[in-house]
Amino acid sequence: MKIAFINTYGNGSTGKIVDTLKNKLEEDNIECVSYFSREYCATPSTSKRFFSKIGFYYDALMTRVFDNHGLNSKRNTKNIIKDLKMFNPDIIHIHNLHGYWINYELLFKYIKKENKKVVFTLHDCWSFTGHCTHFDYIKCERWKNECYLCPQKKEYPKSLVFDGSRRNYRRKKGAITSLNPNSMIVVTPSEWLQGKVKESYLKKYECVVINNGINTSIFKPTPSNLREKYEIGNKIIVLAVASYWDEKKGLDFVIECASLKSDWIFVYIGKEKSKINCDLKNLIHIERTESTEELAKWYSVSDVYFNPTLEDTYPTTNLEAVACGTPVVTFNTGGSPEIINKTRYGKICLEKNAQSAVAAIYDVINSKIKVGNSYGSIVDSNTNFYSNYLVLYKKILMER
Repeated sequence: MKIAFINTYGNGSTGKIVDTLKNKLEEDNIECVSYFSREYCATPSTSKRFFSKIGFYYDALMTRVFDNHGLNSKRNTKNIIKDLKMFNPDIIHIHNLHGYWINYELLFKYIKKENKKVVFTLHDCWSFTGHCTHFDYIKCERWKNECYLCPQKKEYPKSLVFDGSRRNYRRKKGAITSLNPNSMIVVTPSEWLQGKVKESYLKKYECVVINNGINTSIFKPTPSNLREKYEIGNKIIVLAVASYWDEKKGLDFVIECASLKSDWIFVYIGKEKSKINCDLKNLIHIERTESTEELAKWYSVSDVYFNPTLEDTYPTTNLEAVACGTPVVTFNTGGSPEIINKTRYGKICLEKNAQSAVAAIYDVINSKIKVGNSYGSIVDSNTNFYSNYLVLYKKILMER
């Protein structure tokens, strides 16, 4: 078995997912390679970066003007295809294609011509919309039939001039669905995204859910001196984590909750896309943690993990919190509630406001939810995550 991975990033959330799969495959003596463009990969020996600064900026410029994301970067794509032909994989495992680096029409034309088997893992909705990566926040349903007059034209992948959403929808649909149903399996990390796929033009393909895994040897109940270091004492700690905090990640809710409960300590970790003017003494901002081990300490010392996201597929932070023994409170957004539905470890806020969030946090604190000592056993580890994919790889090859 030979497997080629295609993903925009060599690092970050999706890059780490690819790396986990690739490392596990190599441990089982399965030959594989990954193709990426952005950032650098943790395991460069079997990873190949295809990146041109000129090509990247040209693609971004064309996208900004013509709203034709995914239809540029032809030279880069031809170079990737050339290497794919030499490697000759049995399965091409596609992850994210957006990110100013690949031409999806050329890629799927090659896949169809060579009759390659494909596993297509979706981390967002871009593959079946005419423009956006998510539509939950604005409650748009045009993607179900055909996109037009995109209300998120100026959101990533941003267009400042033309609206190409209808053209993009048709061309993306034509390229991806040119593959026979028995040639591709679609994977989603959440039941929520699986439901959206079944309403999209990808519905003719088998779609399975494989929840993202985490490293439970790191994310586990971890002792620390954080209460002493930040002079928190015995006060209730409510933690919130995001790579970048903005309106959709719900930073305003964290701040408002802190203003409503001055006797609790609210810690939010992650970079702010715009600086906030706030002098609340019970609000602690940590721009970044030094390591995943440090993050595990924050999860473990906190009484509740609050995820106020307004748009998400299947937040890994929820899994990390539960694995560290900390219950989760989140809004009923996308796939965010699914870890709570699965483990009963936390509470879902049906109303998206600070008052409802504070009430839910209070209920969780007072309910003293217990799941035993082995918190990691109630979330998917990277080992389980890999095993599920290995079964899928063997299944798609058997159906030749």
